[in-house]
Amino acid sequence: MSRYRSRFVHALNVLAENGDTECQYELGIILLEGRRGEDKNSEKAEQLLLKAAESGYADAMYELGIMSKRAGNREDAVKWFKSAADQNHAASQFELGYFCATDAGELYTKEFDVTKQKRDEYTQNDKSRESEKWYRLAAENGHIEAKNNLASILSLRGEFDEAERLYKEAANKGCIGAHHNLAGIYLQFHEHFKEDKKAYAAYLGCVAAAGTGQDLHGKFNLAIDYTKGTTVPQSMNVAMELLRLAANRGLKEAATLANDINLDLSTHYDIILTYGDDIPSDTAENVGLFWFSHLT
Repeated sequence: MSRYRSRFVHALNVLAENGDTECQYELGIILLEGRRGEDKNSEKAEQLLLKAAESGYADAMYELGIMSKRAGNREDAVKWFKSAADQNHAASQFELGYFCATDAGELYTKEFDVTKQKRDEYTQNDKSRESEKWYRLAAENGHIEAKNNLASILSLRGEFDEAERLYKEAANKGCIGAHHNLAGIYLQFHEHFKEDKKAYAAYLGCVAAAGTGQDLHGKFNLAIDYTKGTTVPQSMNVAMELLRLAANRGLKEAATLANDINLDLSTHYDIILTYGDDIPSDTAENVGLFWFSHLT
């Protein structure tokens, strides 16, 4: 009788024992994560992944790299990621870029309001240049987070057009960090961008609509813009919708502002009169996506 519950898993095991590297990898992942009704077996999973990796299977190398990274064994993690990256494995290239970026410091992921001297010091750092190399390779292979991180390095170096292009590509694929970072360069380096106000509003609108906890202040800040009509056409309707969303997820200042201004939500005319019938006016998401579609 098979020691595996699933006939499929049993068949994978037969092929894996006969040296099929893809089956070794697939069975290793099943046992590592406890899929298809099988019990988790980390020891057996690692043995299978090691066999596949030693036979040159890049996905197995990557998984061993992730396991080593989680175990705090950086040396082994880098070894496996490097082996897979040499086979053009995008996720492994990204991990190597991340390791190098961590060594160089995380200035580029956190601060847009730093001095030019600090930006130059970061971008001229050897580890930063190595990080850029790996991120670029991963981005060329379609890795979304790599595009976002590469764009952050380029924006610090003043290569705004290329940074904007990469941020937009990543944002179009659902990268929330790219939404934030693109809004950041539109604000910090607004002299370079002709459509900075509309683009900033569009991206904040999309971010706010994403609904993740980290974007509560994005909702709140965009709501303030809508009440004042600074970077977007004034719309109390949209402002209140954003404040409601943020307040419902626990942002106290959003609830306070909504109560203080006590707005009337009975009409959508302010947006409709501005843009006609082409733009839906009920949510920040629709507003953001409308502008975004006209900028890309």
